Amino acid sequence: MRDFISVVNAGTAISTTTIGGVVYVNANGTKFQIKQGQSTAPAVQATVPGVAGTAIVTFGGTYVAGDQVKITMSLPGSTQRVIKNYSYTVPTGGTVTSIAAYFASAITTDIAAGTDALATAANVAGVLTITQSSVMKEVIGESAVNGVVTAYTDSAAGTAVVTDTATTIEQGTPAVLLANGVDAADITLATYSTVNLVAGVDAAIPFIDSDGKTVKEIKFYSTPTICTALLAAL
Repeated sequence: MRDFISVVNAGTAISTTTIGGVVYVNANGTKFQIKQGQSTAPAVQATVPGVAGTAIVTFGGTYVAGDQVKITMSLPGSTQRVIKNYSYTVPTGGTVTSIAAYFASAITTDIAAGTDALATAANVAGVLTITQSSVMKEVIGESAVNGVVTAYTDSAAGTAVVTDTATTIEQGTPAVLLANGVDAADITLATYSTVNLVAGVDAAIPFIDSDGKTVKEIKFYSTPTICTALLAAL
């Protein structure tokens, strides 16, 4: 359930209306008005293309038959975290490439079976790269809260080291607007700038949507010029 309202302005100029001595900012004409002084916003956020985060497991050194290698992933699920455990016993002649290939195959099988937090798992010369599916939240990258990938081996001479790359969170694209509850018919621009409006702690009336739900945040999407004008009018 979202705790914010999404508002899209495709080109209507920002204006104000005074009613009973109270000034309201017309964020999308008179279809959506905000009481002046009721909210704050730090800055206009430009469109940001998303880049999915990764967990990279590099297998190194020399493994011998009987060595144990394990990878554990803690992934966000619909209601709670999902723990995935993968174990491998190195056979005679096993190499870092064959070890990484095993884990890539096992994880790929789970992705096909419905592990939708992940997009791919690939091996290149003993380096296993696990890529998350979403570009709208951190799942397994270095800033992830709910997603952690760890590797363990009992090998005397083999190593397994995990490094992460952070997700670049996507902002201001049609996909983001759709995910945030905007009707497809209202998305008419290729990219949007974003203003995150937060109701002041002393606001007598919080933001109220068309269903009567009260929230403390509005995600406002429009052109850079209109977003800047909105900030100036607040």
